[in-house]
Amino acid sequence: MAGFGFVDQAVKSINTVEEYIKVGMDIANEVALDFLESNKDQSEKDVIEFRKVMLNFVKMEQEIKHLQEAVDYVKQQPQDSGVKLESVLDKKLEELKSGTSDTMLLQHDKIQEFNQRMWDTLHPDEAYAAAEFGFPAPGSDMDVEMTQEKVNTRCPYTGMEMVYPVRNKHCGHNYDKDGIQQYIKQRKKKAKCPLGGCSNEKPIEMSDLEENKELKRYIERMNRNVKKGKK
Repeated sequence: MAGFGFVDQAVKSINTVEEYIKVGMDIANEVALDFLESNKDQSEKDVIEFRKVMLNFVKMEQEIKHLQEAVDYVKQQPQDSGVKLESVLDKKLEELKSGTSDTMLLQHDKIQEFNQRMWDTLHPDEAYAAAEFGFPAPGSDMDVEMTQEKVNTRCPYTGMEMVYPVRNKHCGHNYDKDGIQQYIKQRKKKAKCPLGGCSNEKPIEMSDLEENKELKRYIERMNRNVKKGKK
């Protein structure tokens, strides 16, 4: 789309920034590890401060992904619709942002790796206990309480609990993989997002879907808790 040439160029620059962020995560992880290995008398409070840096990197990465998705969504809109594309972009960014909580960001692979390495350095002979670092451990009661009101684990098409959640790149909504595949097969070009009130008018294609690893981990933890008799 010719009118979006300058936007495409900006997105390429953003992709470069995303690579820098990934490098920054790795450097921050190594610096924190070196610091603790040289100062093993430091407390868990120092770990929390280092993790705040990691979380900021994760937030920046997430914001970039949201921007990329929002731009892709705007580019699908008719340019002669009379709607200000800036407003569409802002609305889409807000929608994507509202679907992400700090609790879910803390499940990022890099932060989980950071937690484990810091614990192993400070407590080499003890089993990992994330709650002692000042954040709820994955699967803990506190973790569930913090997320259960924000995370919808039911597929909007099947109405059933999701097993393999996939995320629509254009609107940010989640579906169960098997259910949405069946929906696309049945509805074809009319297979729009089945979540009521969704403003995304683009028919869903399999290429629009990506695995939501964070939500999948949350569902797996929730299921384990249920088996253990936790509510």
